[in-house]
Amino acid sequence: MVISENEFVKILEFTKRQRDLEDNFVKALESLSPGTYCDCYLFDAYETELFKLLEAMFDDKYGDISYFIYDMDYGQNKRMPVYVNSDKPLYTNASELYHYLLSNKNNDENNK
Repeated sequence: MVISENEFVKILEFTKRQRDLEDNFVKALESLSPGTYCDCYLFDAYETELFKLLEAMFDDKYGDISYFIYDMDYGQNKRMPVYVNSDKPLYTNASELYHYLLSNKNNDENNK
């Protein structure tokens, strides 16, 4: 079973918002202790498990979800898109990633 595009996009948007909240929390801690590096991963364990679930759901054997989130910073880093035999990137936003993953999953299932 695969979730809808809308659900997929909402999940990624939610995790991005939570990460932004964590970043704001860290900045607040650092402003209270100048010269001290602070770090906090309040949602890291939950995020990791959620991404594992999405990867399993879409049979993401090439790690495109993780690449999109961590390397492309949810599509914000426009210098990191993935190209394969084309001048057009495979995905630059969550919707394009969803369709790319679904296409790969369907192709893999049809080739069985």
